[in-house]
Formats: sequence, C-alpha cells, structure tokens
Amino acid sequence: MVLVPDDCRRTPRARSPAHSTIAPSSGCCSCCPPATLLLVFLTYPLGLGTYLGFTDTKIGRSGAWIGLENYSYLWGDAVARLALFNTLFYTFVASVIKFGLGLWLALLLNKHLPFKAFLRAIVLLPFIVPTALSAIAFWWIYDSQFSIISWALMRMGVIHEYIDFLGEPWNARVSRRSPPTSGEACRSSRSRCSPACRRSRRRTTRRRASTAHRRGSNSAT
Repeated sequence: MVLVPDDCRRTPRARSPAHSTIAPSSGCCSCCPPATLLLVFLTYPLGLGTYLGFTDTKIGRSGAWIGLENYSYLWGDAVARLALFNTLFYTFVASVIKFGLGLWLALLLNKHLPFKAFLRAIVLLPFIVPTALSAIAFWWIYDSQFSIISWALMRMGVIHEYIDFLGEPWNARVSRRSPPTSGEACRSSRSRCSPACRRSRRRTTRRRASTAHRRGSNSAT
C-alpha cells in the first residue's frame, strides 16, 4: 500500500461563479436571432394574411372588416374548392406515407446490414442532388411518352399503353405522393398542362393552320 502525502493529493477545483451565470445568458442570446427571424418573416406575415382575409383591403387603400364574406365567395368557386381538396389530400396522404416510410427506413438502417454505409448514402442522395436535376429527372419519369415506369410496366405486360401521369387529375395527384424531389417536377401540372396536352394542342393548331391554308388556296383558285 502506497501512502500519498496530503500536500500531493489533488484537490477538486472549485467552480468559478461565472459558470452558473454565463450559460443561461448565452443561451438566451443565441435564441434571440432565430426567434426574431421567425417572428418577423413567419409569424407576422401569417397573422397579417389571416387578418386581411377577413377584410376588403385592396392595394392603395385600407379596408373594413367584412367577416367570412371572402371565404364564402371562394367556396362558391369550383377552382378554389378543387385547390382546397388537392391541398388537404396532399397534406394528409403525403404525411402518412412519409411518416411510415421514414420510420421503416430508420428501423431498417438501425440494424446490422451489409453495405449499411452505402445504403445510408443512397437515402441521403435526394438531399445532395440539386433540385433542378431532380426536377428534370422526375419530369422525365412522369413523361407521357418516355416514362421509364410506363416502359417497364409495358415490358412486363402489366399495361398495354403508356400512362399519362400528369395529364389525368388522379394520376397527377398520385404522382405528387412520390418523394419530395418529384414535387418540383410535378408542380407545373397545377399551373400548366401536361407535355401530352401541349403536344396535342400543337398538333391541333398545326392541323387548323393547314386546313385554313388549303381553304385559302381553294378560294383563290
């Protein structure tokens, strides 16, 4: 047994009183900038937009309180009801699918699997690929003539014609349930027609132009 002199024993270092006062103040100072940004750029616009929805305010003049008149007017518009249905459908269905798929992937990657690092890299790939490239990729996947999904299903004999993913309303809604990166590619379907629709319109325009040209030629002769 070795005896250590009292003067050689290490005594615990006394904590400085500054340690108990710096942590709370530094935490508050760290939270103030993001809290200010959230209040200015998220909370205030949300509250202002909600308030203006109950008034008849227009650009250049202040409005008066009219209650639910704006919302009753929108409810009478079929396009507004369709947009509300699409929004609620996308929110609930996509949330359930993403939660279930994310939980399943988390439990799967938590197990001891071969090539676990490679699988985790694949999961993170959508966050690494630029949004523009992923949008172009999913636009090609959902194309009415060159879709790889339709090509594979036709090769397997499941379908006999290509699927118009973005031209039909329910096909477009189901396509929007795919991973988040496809949302940028499918977003154009809400404001613009599908590629097949645009091609059909171009063919119709050319057909009408040729018909009008033939009629003009016949009338001239």
